[in-house]
Amino acid sequence: MKFGSLPRRGALNRSWRYGIYGLCFLGAAWPASGCSTSACPSLGTVSGTLTLDGRPLAAATVLFTPEGRGRTSCGTTDSEGRYRLTFLRDMAGATVGRHTVRVTTATEENGNREALPDAYHARTTLEATVVLGRNSFDFALLRQPR
Repeated sequence: MKFGSLPRRGALNRSWRYGIYGLCFLGAAWPASGCSTSACPSLGTVSGTLTLDGRPLAAATVLFTPEGRGRTSCGTTDSEGRYRLTFLRDMAGATVGRHTVRVTTATEENGNREALPDAYHARTTLEATVVLGRNSFDFALLRQPR
């Protein structure tokens, strides 16, 4: 790429995806001792189910990014589309407050092929508000969003 030129759409999507994986990796790798109980933000546990066209969406990465500053929480769906978010390696949940939600199916194992429309990841329209205690957010995704 030449100086001053814009990246191709595919290149931009790849760099975005690598950034998402990096966020999840850092969250999982961050030592629990790095956040003492008094220094951690208020968390709510978050779980739910993802479906695509009415069927469970397996092996999707779910990311909750808080408004403003804060750590992104992430999780992966199981074969029944269920997910549970992790804040740090040994801490479940997400920070209390409004979040932008992203869902992606692109992985290194599948050659970074994305099965979902941009409306669920690169240009997401999904949001959720996490409260103290238990939170359940189910997302019914469509291959052709309205």
